[in-house]
Amino acid sequence: MGLGGSWSHDPLTADDQQHADVALQAAMECGISHFDHADIYTLGKAEAAFGNWYRKAGADRSSVIIQSKAGIRIGVGRNGSNVYDLSRNYLLESVQRSIERLQCEYLDIFLLHRPDPLMDAGEVADTFAEMQERGFVKTFGTSNFPFSVVRSIQHYWKDPMRTHQLQGSLMHDHLIAHLVDAHTRAYQHADGSEGWWGAFLKDTYDWQVWGATDRGRFTGGYRDGMDQQDEAIVVKVRELAASYETSTYAIVLAWLMKLPVSIQPLIGSTDPERIRMSAQSLSVQLSKEHWYDLWLTARNRPLP
Repeated sequence: MGLGGSWSHDPLTADDQQHADVALQAAMECGISHFDHADIYTLGKAEAAFGNWYRKAGADRSSVIIQSKAGIRIGVGRNGSNVYDLSRNYLLESVQRSIERLQCEYLDIFLLHRPDPLMDAGEVADTFAEMQERGFVKTFGTSNFPFSVVRSIQHYWKDPMRTHQLQGSLMHDHLIAHLVDAHTRAYQHADGSEGWWGAFLKDTYDWQVWGATDRGRFTGGYRDGMDQQDEAIVVKVRELAASYETSTYAIVLAWLMKLPVSIQPLIGSTDPERIRMSAQSLSVQLSKEHWYDLWLTARNRPLP
């Protein structure tokens, strides 16, 4: 999302491209080869910047996983609101444009970006089939979907949708909270978490977690506007980083990856040093004691 410069219709600049080249090269050097896109990111320029880098890098197509998303139409609704469109024509056109910008032959994974209340689940399944038949996409998934809607699509689309994106972090722990707060007054299911937990525990899914570092909220220094709770989390993250001899970014991401499922944190930074610090999380194994200590610090209330 950070590639391509501004969210405007201004053209991609040489500086924008250089910034993308440095970030993507740093990722590859760290062993990161899975890249998440969306047709709307910087209004298409993020995909274009990646495509230019990919062409110049001459990478073997089988050595990278390229995915993109579609279904959000930016600013076309009343008062400049976005609207959602999961119709056949819109999705097919979006996928073809993404492949052209990314300069790749196909997408390894295509995700529906957000649920459209006017979605026809059968039509979506038929569209998936057409994308596969035309060689545009290998596998499919969802982003920001309630479990019930995923299940309705899966009724028509018999191939398993393995990949699902959800927001998750120390401060967005709704999936875990849904589990531990069940049968208490704190229990809530209106956020769409109900139903996801059973699927979450299955090892047949890849869970891509966006917002994983809360935009660096707890990984840097103290900043204006921090409250006592934020300060307590920063102190704990720093304490654990020192104990494990790693970066604060690695600690925050290792906390997520401690969960006993396939977690793929999505890091949004284009800063090479932050990318390298994030990659350190792959070598950190938090103890159960430290995992709970960090979570309870962020949760700021006892478990029932």
